[in-house]
Amino acid sequence: MEFATRAIHGGQEPDSSHGAVTVPIDLTSTYNTGFTRIIDRDRE
Repeated sequence: MEFATRAIHGGQEPDSSHGAVTVPIDLTSTYNTGFTRIIDRDRE
């Protein structure tokens, strides 16, 4: 293993249960719609 490879993967242990060598990328997002609605009893 060359120095550049060791520098990138240093401190990471392969995931023994799945075999992943690097940290997975989670494709998730959170969005802010800028819309809020306050409900006051029977009125919106």
